Amino acid sequence: MKTTLNKYLAVMTATAAIGLPAIGPLQAETLTFMPIDGDHSRVSIDGTSNVRDWDAQSHRIEGVIQIEASGFLENSGIVPANLFDNGTPAINATVRIPSASLTSDSGRLTSNMHDYLKAKDHTYIEFELTSLELIANNGSEPEGALDSFSTLAQGRLTVTGNTKEMEFPVEWKRDGDRIRLTGETELKMSDFGIDPPRLMFGTLRAADEVNVAFDWLLAPE
Repeated sequence: MKTTLNKYLAVMTATAAIGLPAIGPLQAETLTFMPIDGDHSRVSIDGTSNVRDWDAQSHRIEGVIQIEASGFLENSGIVPANLFDNGTPAINATVRIPSASLTSDSGRLTSNMHDYLKAKDHTYIEFELTSLELIANNGSEPEGALDSFSTLAQGRLTVTGNTKEMEFPVEWKRDGDRIRLTGETELKMSDFGIDPPRLMFGTLRAADEVNVAFDWLLAPE
């Protein structure tokens, strides 16, 4: 399992380091990483209003990361030139969060949030990775693989059926035979067709900006 993980980290590092796109058809041998069931992962949303702060969270982060590993030299940390076939991207990554899984401590806030997210019609919040850029190496390099590194992820986020291109930093860290991804970014509700909520006859007005943070734990399939 450790060898598989080292393959993954080395491929990820080399792909990100040269700025290659990170989405497309995969060929030959593919390493697949899936979320671990349970409360190991978390996404949170924090917002403000003219009255008080508010927050919501979910432990349901679905999706998959796939890395093409064909031609990788075992434990060498070297990705040969023929890993990419005419520039074919080596990584596919998708993230899906069930809209109705987001909850808060207030039942009324949870219900209102599901209404604003149009959870019945748009059951998932989705992100599709399009590219990665390596920012920094943060760990040691046992057997050619990094313990952790920082990247800038670019992709398409879809909320309430509205899609927006965006980018945000993502930290990658080895956690035993698993991979843990963490990051956060600021979003505007209005960018996704959501009018900032006004409640109690307009006396409570939510700010347009929200902060989204995630902690996603995956393991080799």
